[in-house]
Amino acid sequence: MSREQSLRNGAGLMVFGALIFLVYAVVFFFRAFGSSGFELGVESLNGVTPAQLDKINPAIMGYISHLHVAIAGFIAATAIAAAGFAW
Repeated sequence: MSREQSLRNGAGLMVFGALIFLVYAVVFFFRAFGSSGFELGVESLNGVTPAQLDKINPAIMGYISHLHVAIAGFIAATAIAAAGFAW
């Protein structure tokens, strides 16, 4: 296999990985609003559920939701940048 062919294969693999990472960002975004817990696998924090925390202080739940959207956006931006560099 030539060096140019190896480079194309590697770039294609990087773009494929970036696409998978982008799909993960979309899934992360929708799970942030569709799940019952704080995060994937975290149903409560020290015995406090999201509904209980929302009653205590709604601003914190707003902050957590905002943080999830920001993280999903960062993951998506990283995936797009990785795909762009590999292309």
